[in-house]
Amino acid sequence: MVGQIWDSPADITRIPTGVSYATFPNNKFLQNTLKSYAIYHLNTFNEEATKHYLKSRSAMYNNPIRTPILMFGSKKDPISTEESTLKICDYWKENGIEVEVKIWDDTEHVSHMAKYPNEYLEQLAGYLQDVGVIARYNLSTKAINKNLYLISNEKYKINPETFKVELGKCRPLAVMPTWLMANEKHINKNAKFYLDYGFDVLNIKLQMWQLLLPTKGTQVIVINMRISPLNYKLANQTYSPLVLHGFSIGGYLWGEALVQMKSDKKRYQPIADKISGQIWDSLADITQIPIGTPAAMFPNNKLLQTILRSYLVFHMKAFDKIATCHYRKSRDAFFENIVNVPMLIFGSKIDPVATEETLRTLKEHLESKGSKVYWKIWDDSPHVSHLFKYPEEYTKIMTDYLKDMKALPPKSGT
Repeated sequence: MVGQIWDSPADITRIPTGVSYATFPNNKFLQNTLKSYAIYHLNTFNEEATKHYLKSRSAMYNNPIRTPILMFGSKKDPISTEESTLKICDYWKENGIEVEVKIWDDTEHVSHMAKYPNEYLEQLAGYLQDVGVIARYNLSTKAINKNLYLISNEKYKINPETFKVELGKCRPLAVMPTWLMANEKHINKNAKFYLDYGFDVLNIKLQMWQLLLPTKGTQVIVINMRISPLNYKLANQTYSPLVLHGFSIGGYLWGEALVQMKSDKKRYQPIADKISGQIWDSLADITQIPIGTPAAMFPNNKLLQTILRSYLVFHMKAFDKIATCHYRKSRDAFFENIVNVPMLIFGSKIDPVATEETLRTLKEHLESKGSKVYWKIWDDSPHVSHLFKYPEEYTKIMTDYLKDMKALPPKSGT
């Protein structure tokens, strides 16, 4: 099983309401009569009935099937209430199950598709694409090497030495340095927004050892191996505009690129001038490396998280010259923000990796230098998961920002 879709699931507490309504939809008197009996039934026949309902409910909450879930509901549904729907979805999310939720304002019980067929089917198709049940349009992911991937709706030939892509026409490019251990499904979910607007997406992945040993890892990515987004852009001048959309530790990787830009301004300033927007999601500060890295590497193993966290604290103290000093230089370059474009920052009050405090420090620093900062902090979304929990709000904020930056072309096909 690769996925689960639930439309208007009824909680046990709604049995009296749901059964009576479904049995006698047009007769209030019979509805009330059956509802009264159903309440009596639940209270009286615990061994024969109610305890089994409760076991079923418990099994549903403690879902042993760990595949992603798509949930449909409505604010006005008296059977599958918004409260009960969000409660079980939040429980699943807290226990590591990926959940996508769509709640309409005014649809009837099990009637969401009937009222909003296009929206329902679009959401369903996107979910089925995410879990690999149906093909994702023309999506092509081309590996340039172990760190650099080009995601596009087109199929290109890429020269691995020069990174030259035969575009045929000018296209926008989103540079997307992602978080540790990011999987393809999650990367594609974030890339979809840009693909729909005709962008290509340059995904940059950072491996654990490259983070721990910057001079042999991250800086090799950025400088010696020449696979930074800067060199990629130099090889493909027909890419325009350029938008950065980074996640978590990807901010550190971009900071290393900024260090390179500062060291050779004559070469890279034309690229900096072409960057039209920068969006940072769950940006991890260097002080949070011991917190964020173990959770990314071992999400379900507290013991290994603790062991790795202890080592990382030691690593940052013991290896200042080969690691920590480079983290600081990257952070300083990021705060200096030589790419003079307003920044959009996404975060959460409960994120232990990209804390609200560290994000606010960056925001206030940039504003003190006269830079405009767009800002959204949610109350309860996990690290790098704001899009998954609040897809409509996230997308709207991002769309409005990119329109303000004049970085968003018309949607493909419009």
